[in-house]
Amino acid sequence: MIPHLHKKLYLKAMGSVEVGLDNPGNVYLLSEKNYVHYCNDDDFEYYGGQVKNSPFWMRAPWEGEWHLVIDSEGAGEPVNVAVRITDGHELFDEPVRKKSNRDMEENKKKAAGKKEPEAKKIPRKKLLKELQEKLDKIDEEGLLFLLKQAQVLLHNQEVDKINQMAVEQSVKSEKSAKGKTVKRKAGSAPQNSLVDVEEQNGGKSYIITVNGARKILSRQEMQIVLAMCRERISEREFSDRFYRWLKTRRNDILFDGRIGNPSSPLLLLMRKVLKSRVKM
Repeated sequence: MIPHLHKKLYLKAMGSVEVGLDNPGNVYLLSEKNYVHYCNDDDFEYYGGQVKNSPFWMRAPWEGEWHLVIDSEGAGEPVNVAVRITDGHELFDEPVRKKSNRDMEENKKKAAGKKEPEAKKIPRKKLLKELQEKLDKIDEEGLLFLLKQAQVLLHNQEVDKINQMAVEQSVKSEKSAKGKTVKRKAGSAPQNSLVDVEEQNGGKSYIITVNGARKILSRQEMQIVLAMCRERISEREFSDRFYRWLKTRRNDILFDGRIGNPSSPLLLLMRKVLKSRVKM
């Protein structure tokens, strides 16, 4: 478990947390279940992420108890932090300790039986109003950073639209091709196929094709990906988890395959193809 600062908070729906850091670090707003996953070094879902510019704002999507976690990515002592809460309060400041196996098992059982409510959608007008209020307080350097981020978001949205259209077309083609025999050379990707996979060297490696980009995965990498694909989780949870894994381990697949964010339909298409085509 990475050394980290931890505060337990009670926040109302859409209550905000403002965090100021003197050095770059990771800032996570976690539910009870995901805090347990974080402490166990398991995959976890979070609000926030890597912070390089302060202050940094986050909102709680629903009312309840939350865990604010801040770590410096294993670079020694945690960063110095200032926290301000709106529409909520701190429950207690808890020093972090390595939990025993018994503690972990009890926390897992509690988290497994707790169902989290779905995040409420924030009205667009409210978001625009709040954004405008924040923009008036940001300096030129910060505005330039936001502008670049906005350009990336717009690009990713456009890429996702194109990918969605391509996926729909691929599904239509697949349905119309049922009952027909299509011949192609061994080892080559089928025409108009967005996602394909080929076994190499007797299963020692695999070539996965995404949006025309051919990438080699080791057997160990394929085992990890296939385990995620076969896990009985929702499409949204799978897409988020798979995207995080790719971003950490194989960012080249995201970049060359033009997968802009976790909502890309290509992630689910990859899940479908790998589950049906890879046998191990």
